[in-house]
Amino acid sequence: VYWIVGILAVLAILIFIIVKLTKKKPEELIERKPDVAPHILALEQLEKIKAELVWKEGKTKEYYSAITDTIRLYIEGRFGVQALELTTDEIMRAFKSQVVDRMSKEKLQQLLVLADFVKFAKQLPIEQEHAMALQNAYDFINGTKREDEVVIEEENTNNETKESTEQP
Repeated sequence: VYWIVGILAVLAILIFIIVKLTKKKPEELIERKPDVAPHILALEQLEKIKAELVWKEGKTKEYYSAITDTIRLYIEGRFGVQALELTTDEIMRAFKSQVVDRMSKEKLQQLLVLADFVKFAKQLPIEQEHAMALQNAYDFINGTKREDEVVIEEENTNNETKESTEQP
């Protein structure tokens, strides 16, 4: 009986050690992306949208979906509001509790309402509205980005400029 209990104990210890060694830590499973400010990611995405001009190919719904998805992701990263899961009205209600200037809120609402009309009511905006929607997205992001992130971004830019001018 003692031999059987001893063998079972050794097997249990071996199994425990094998499980511990083969089990990966959660940090190893998740690739860490460098922390980039939400406004930088959003502005880069808007530049891609601007360059593609898919609305000229008759893909207005895709154009407005791309803009609003970019804005919604920015809102999630910047304000912590789960904007991808909310309607336009719910997003605007959530912004009543946020410290955002009136002009930025108006630009956001204009953009989201126009995009809703295009995506759901199949409205075809005129060419100026396409440019206005993109400009509203830029204005909203630039009007609501955090000041501390802007300072850090400017310091990094200044450091890179100094380094590039110092090298022959």
